[in-house]
Amino acid sequence: MVCVTWLLLSLGGCSESGNAPTPSSPTLEYFDDGTGIQWLNGDVEGAFALAAEQNKPLFLYWGAEWCPPCHAIKATVFKTREFRERSELFIPVYLDGDTEDAQRYGEQFAVMGYPTMIVFSPGGQEITRIPNGIDIQAFAEVLDLAMSSLRPLTDIALSIAAGQPPDARDCTLFAYYSWEQDNDRILAEQDSTLLFRSAAQQCGKDHPDGPRLDLLYLEYAVRAAARDDNPVPLSMDDQQVALAQLIVILANPDAIRSNAMTLIRFGDEFAATFTDPKSVERTALVDALRSAFDLIAADEEAFPTDRLYASMGKRSLEQIDDPDAPVSDALEAEILSRVAWADATTTTPHERQAVINAAANVLIAAGLDDHAEALLLREIERSKQPYYFMSGLAELAEEDGNSAAALAWLKRAHEGSRGPATRFQWGQNYVAGLIRLTPGDAATIEAQTVNLFEELQRSVGVFYHRTARRITQLEEQLLEWNSNGDYDAQLDAIRTAVNDLCAAIPNEDSSRARCETFLAAA
Repeated sequence: MVCVTWLLLSLGGCSESGNAPTPSSPTLEYFDDGTGIQWLNGDVEGAFALAAEQNKPLFLYWGAEWCPPCHAIKATVFKTREFRERSELFIPVYLDGDTEDAQRYGEQFAVMGYPTMIVFSPGGQEITRIPNGIDIQAFAEVLDLAMSSLRPLTDIALSIAAGQPPDARDCTLFAYYSWEQDNDRILAEQDSTLLFRSAAQQCGKDHPDGPRLDLLYLEYAVRAAARDDNPVPLSMDDQQVALAQLIVILANPDAIRSNAMTLIRFGDEFAATFTDPKSVERTALVDALRSAFDLIAADEEAFPTDRLYASMGKRSLEQIDDPDAPVSDALEAEILSRVAWADATTTTPHERQAVINAAANVLIAAGLDDHAEALLLREIERSKQPYYFMSGLAELAEEDGNSAAALAWLKRAHEGSRGPATRFQWGQNYVAGLIRLTPGDAATIEAQTVNLFEELQRSVGVFYHRTARRITQLEEQLLEWNSNGDYDAQLDAIRTAVNDLCAAIPNEDSSRARCETFLAAA
C-alpha cells in the first residue's frame, strides 16, 4: 500500500572525515549511510554502554530501508552540516527494523513506527522523541535543548498538567515532541485536549512556538470531538476561540511554514469542526487555508513532499461538504503540473523514495488513478525498494476490479522484499490479498502462510513489535476466513508450522508464549 505520510546524535570525537575513536568494546561496528555520519550499527547495548562511559547523550534512529519518511530524513536532516557538527556531541546508533533483535528493541522502547528518533541521557533515560517533518533549524534547536537540559519530556508534561509554568526551553521541547509516536506513554494518563490547552496558555502567545502549541491544542480538540467512543464536542464558545486562534496563525507566513503538515492534515477538519456549512466563517476559513497551502507549495526551501501535499490539503477542502465531489479542473491541472515537476527534479534515491510516494498519494486522493499507476510503473524500474511501490499498484488494480493483477503485484512485492520483518509484512499483505480476493484457493493460502512462518524460523528476535502485530492481524484474517469451518484442515496445518516455530524459541523468551497462542482460538 502506498503510505500517506502526514508524516538525533555520532560518536564523540568523530570528524567529518568519518574517523571514529577507538571504542571500548571491539565488537562495536560503524557504518556511514551516505550522509557522512558514523553510526553504530544496531548494537544498542554497546551504544548505551559507550554513552555511559563517555558521558554523552545517545541518539537512537529506528528506521527501515523502504520507509519514505526515513528517506526524507536522510535527504534533509542527516546530510546537513548542522547535524554532522552536533553528531560529535552524542552517540548515534542506527537500528534498522530488519536487523537482529530490532523488533524486540522497538517493543522495549514503545516505538510506533518508522522513523522513530529518540534522545536518551548518558544514563539511558529517555529525554524526548523528535518528530520527522520539521525543518533543520527547528530540529537542531530541539536537539540542542534536549542534550543541554536532559529533562525528560515526561517530567515537563507532568509539570504543565499540574499548573507549574514551564520555562521557554521546556515550551519548545513540549511543542516539538513527537506526539504521534508517544504510544500512550504520556497521554494515556492525561486529558490530551486539556494538556495541550494548558501548555499553550502557560507558554503564552509571545513564545516563538506559540502557534505550534495552539495548533497542538486545536488538533487534539478535533481528535477528541471525532472519537467514535466517548466523543467530546467543543462548546460554541470553544469553537469561536479556536477559530480565532486559527485565523491568527493563518495570517502568519512563518507559522504556516513551520506547521505545514499539521495544517495540511487537519485543515479540512478544522473548518468542519469550527465553522458551520455554507457560513461566512467557513468560506473565509477555507479561503485562508487555500492561501496557506499555496504559500507552502511555493516555498522553495520546503522539501518537495510538503509542496506536493499542499495540493492534497486543497483537495480535502473540496470534499468538506461532499466526500464524493470530483476534483476541480483547476486543481487537477495544478496537481499534474506539480507531480511532473517533482518527478523531473528529484534525482537522488533517498529523495525519490519519499517524493514519488507523496506524488502517488496526491494523485490517488484526486482520483487520478491512471496517472498514479503510470508514475508507479516507471518508478519500480529505478527504485532500490520497488516492492514498496508494487503494493500501491496492487491496490490500484484491486480498486479497478482486476483481482489477478492485484495478486500478481502482491506476490511480486513479497518475493522482492528483503529482511525478516519486511518480508513478513509484505508476505502478510499477500496472504491477506489471497483471503480477500480468492478465498476458495485454500491450498495457496495455506502454503503461503506456512512459508511465512518457516522464514521466521530462520531469523532471530523478530517475533516482537511490528511483526507481532502483523501476526495478530494475520490470525484475525485467517479466523474470519474460516468462520464457517470450511478450512479447518488448512488451519490445522498452519498451526502445526507455527508450533514448530514456537518450539525453537527459548523458554525464557517472552515471545514464546505469544507464539504459542497463535490460532489457539481455532
